[in-house]
Amino acid sequence: MLCCAKPSNIERQTIVLHTEGAWRLPEPEQPEVLLAQWISAYHYGLTRPLPLFAKTGRAYAAAAIKDPDELHKAATAARALWFSGFRNAGEGEKHSNRYVYRSHLPIEDEDFRYWSTLLLGPMLENAQDVKIEELGGLS
Repeated sequence: MLCCAKPSNIERQTIVLHTEGAWRLPEPEQPEVLLAQWISAYHYGLTRPLPLFAKTGRAYAAAAIKDPDELHKAATAARALWFSGFRNAGEGEKHSNRYVYRSHLPIEDEDFRYWSTLLLGPMLENAQDVKIEELGGLS
């Protein structure tokens, strides 16, 4: 919203903290479009569960961006994080996900692919890795 308002006295950037560190996102070229997409997701989520999962969606979107002609690789990346493995509990094992999606596999749905690439894709394409220590006051 800050990037849409465009105040002149404030640096317009976004910092995203995640489990491995942080990303700096520069001001988007069309912030109104991105805001509209997130508002659309919010409205969707008011009527049914929004199939957007932090690790699984990020893996899908990153692989889809890297090779858009090989979306089966993106699906494989998502499945690797959805299902539990030898060293990790998959996102599909979270109690909330097991309860909401008990009758089907959401990562196989078009809605999962759509929302993951629409919402996370622009973020992943523009993210610049930063160390939390460099951000000042957040460590």
